[in-house]
Amino acid sequence: YFVTTPTFTSLINSTTLNFTYAVESGVAVTLVMTAPDSISSSIVLSGSPVTLPIDNTQGLWNLSFMMQDAAQNHASYSTSFTLDTIAPSAPSAIPATTISNANQVDISLSGESGTILLIDGLSHGVLPSSTTLNLVSNSVTTFQFALQDLAGNLSSAVTVSVTQDSLPPSGVVSVSVPDQEYLVSTNSIEFIFVSNQVEPGANGVVNFLSMDYIMSSTDQIRFSTSVSLSLISTEWDTPDYTLSISDALTNSTSFSGSLTNEIDTISPSLSSATTTPIVFSTDFLPESTYVGRDYRVLMDFELSKVEQEVQVYYGSDLINT
Repeated sequence: YFVTTPTFTSLINSTTLNFTYAVESGVAVTLVMTAPDSISSSIVLSGSPVTLPIDNTQGLWNLSFMMQDAAQNHASYSTSFTLDTIAPSAPSAIPATTISNANQVDISLSGESGTILLIDGLSHGVLPSSTTLNLVSNSVTTFQFALQDLAGNLSSAVTVSVTQDSLPPSGVVSVSVPDQEYLVSTNSIEFIFVSNQVEPGANGVVNFLSMDYIMSSTDQIRFSTSVSLSLISTEWDTPDYTLSISDALTNSTSFSGSLTNEIDTISPSLSSATTTPIVFSTDFLPESTYVGRDYRVLMDFELSKVEQEVQVYYGSDLINT
């Protein structure tokens, strides 16, 4: 007797049924619904369209439409649907790393079998075991993962953030030295790098006078190392240095410069000193030279190496040279 047969999708995720139908004139329609728990109920339909609430019993619902015309003739039509209003659990989405200098990241995935994977609200087909996603250069990229089952139920979303960093650390280099022309063995030199931002896992090294000095930091912003000249035996005019710093992803940069000071940690040494023999005596000695007032004695000093400037002492007395 149906002119227009009511239709239902095989999977329904709502506890409200909406359908339309049409029958011949004078035909009465009774709907018998049998829930998945085998409990049946009936309702006499009064016309189309129909909005009918049902309980939330999950599973297969059977619908039987019983029709009777004015002459007491009977006909029936049966159909069914599966009620599924339970959303899948949120998926597991684990990035291979949360910080990378690569342009892509691999994400390991797991969740309810047969569900559809949504990334940032867009469908990516049936849930795979992993996926590879593009990262925004030198920025934090955030992804949202959710699952949708065949009935259209949507899980809650899982958020994953990955930082892409392909830039080396940037900052300011400075060198702290005493304000004097010559640096000697009692002096020390501090090399400093101050980063423009926190650099977790970063490390630095200074190469100075062919030696490497590891830099340390307590806040991952200020990195420094101190070089004690007491451990170095050298003479050097305005020596060069190279400071290198790299972050946790091995992005690195270096800075080079020269000190404006001269370094001299080697004490001067006399290799010889000659003068005319002098005798201090109250008794006359032949073949001796006697020194009187205003008499000057010429003394020659020879150093073991070149010195730009020295002072010579006799005991505690400074000798003009």
